[in-house]
Amino acid sequence: MPTAVRAAPGGTPHVRVRPQWWWAVVAAVVVLVVFAANHLLAGPSFIARITVVNPTEYALDVDAAKPDKPAWTPIGTARQRGTTVLEQVIDEGDQWVFRFRTEGIDGGELRMSRSALEQANWRIEVPASVGDTLRAAGAAPTP
Repeated sequence: MPTAVRAAPGGTPHVRVRPQWWWAVVAAVVVLVVFAANHLLAGPSFIARITVVNPTEYALDVDAAKPDKPAWTPIGTARQRGTTVLEQVIDEGDQWVFRFRTEGIDGGELRMSRSALEQANWRIEVPASVGDTLRAAGAAPTP
């Protein structure tokens, strides 16, 4: 790095550093790396709340997933014959699949687009067929 030493008024020498053009390149690369790392290391986004209307006689474990991903995320339990608010649900993106189970028995799925969920104010209704499926599989109603 080129430097020049010259005496300051009063006779004390000081070092003068001349800026180099590549400092701007280094600074830009550092900013880009920090931005990329922040983006890559950011956690998932969340939906504040999803309301589940469950007309069945079963308390249901509700899971969510993307249609093309086999990994299910448990989002909560919807009480029987009632409305349950599930909070801080991981955002599954443009397409959602909800799975309903009780006592480990699969009751079925509900597929919805993000736009349909938004139009419904993030409120889903458990299909009556879920109760029918669980009843046919021998699941006991939740007391």
